[in-house]
Amino acid sequence: MSQFHEVMEYQFHNRKPSKKQIMGCIDNAIQSGGKAITISWGENAIDLNMNPHHSYNRMGLWFGSGWIKNIGGDDIARELNQKIGGF
Repeated sequence: MSQFHEVMEYQFHNRKPSKKQIMGCIDNAIQSGGKAITISWGENAIDLNMNPHHSYNRMGLWFGSGWIKNIGGDDIARELNQKIGGF
């Protein structure tokens, strides 16, 4: 997933994780210095990556992709960027 940062991986088994559980993993990863995060549940996964490039004033902003049921990586990235004052 990330070519620039070490990927922190979290896996859920059995029941679908709630958004609160997913956000808890993300908060834990960010507090540990994570800049690339993968959260998976079976074949479903959300990937989050902090942009390391100086392009278009987006350095330090999060980009997300993938889905776990109705929880989208892009939606989570937008929430994270709003917390840090990005887009």
